[in-house]
Amino acid sequence: VHLRCADPEAEAAVDDMEERITAGEWLAPDDARGVMIGVGLADKLGVELGEKVVFMVAREGDVQSELLRVRGLFRTGSAEIDGFYAIANVEVGQRLLGAPDALHRIAVHLPTASRTDAALSKLDATGDVEILTWNEAIPEIVAIAEVKKSSGDFAMVVLMFMVMLGVLNTMLMSVLERTKEFGVVLAVGMRPGRLALLVLLEGFLIGLIGVAIALVFGLAGSWYLATYGLDYRSFMGDTMDAGGVTISALMKGGWAPGRTVAYCVFTLAFSMCASLYPALWVTRMKPVDAMR
Repeated sequence: VHLRCADPEAEAAVDDMEERITAGEWLAPDDARGVMIGVGLADKLGVELGEKVVFMVAREGDVQSELLRVRGLFRTGSAEIDGFYAIANVEVGQRLLGAPDALHRIAVHLPTASRTDAALSKLDATGDVEILTWNEAIPEIVAIAEVKKSSGDFAMVVLMFMVMLGVLNTMLMSVLERTKEFGVVLAVGMRPGRLALLVLLEGFLIGLIGVAIALVFGLAGSWYLATYGLDYRSFMGDTMDAGGVTISALMKGGWAPGRTVAYCVFTLAFSMCASLYPALWVTRMKPVDAMR
């Protein structure tokens, strides 16, 4: 059994375990004899809400035990956590270890991961204290995130090329259908360079309109994902395992303004590149042949 001893108030502020309680209530700050256990562990021990359990640890050859009362039951959906996990006040762990001031870990939760470096510069590790960022503590999750990010960027590049081919096809058809008109304006004195600039401007407007429409629908879809998320709990349970870490099966998106702006700029750039060949073709057009 894994007994996690923590400050109940601080734990509730950064963890969602309080929301997963199925019976009873969360630990009180001054509850030095209460314990929260998973529903699977409760079934294995044959205990119910309000009953007593004894936790024992081996310490320097001796066995230390604590009599605790079950204050609540929780369900995460993970068989490992629900079957082997318990939460008690930090004083319980200190009594079991025989060290009144003992602390094993302090977790600092930041609003966004981008503030990690700034927070790290303000922390000072002295003595035996080791400071780990989240990506150092759980490198498996970092590896999974990097793979997903790389695959997403590759997919976006493929989509960009598809956009470029679509714009190229549109611009070529537009130029070919107006060959006679282009010949007329060239015959009355319009310079080929200005006509090519007109074709490039059309490509830019096509890309700009596409970006505007994509932003409207993309931001609407992103807002839904960031607010409500994708719910896989109906067929995967409340949690799932990723790189040995249990995460929620309700997956919510996040906003990435920098990547959004970059994709918009790339789309416009690809649209302009797709217009280069039609614009070059116009500059080589002969007015007499075009009007014929």
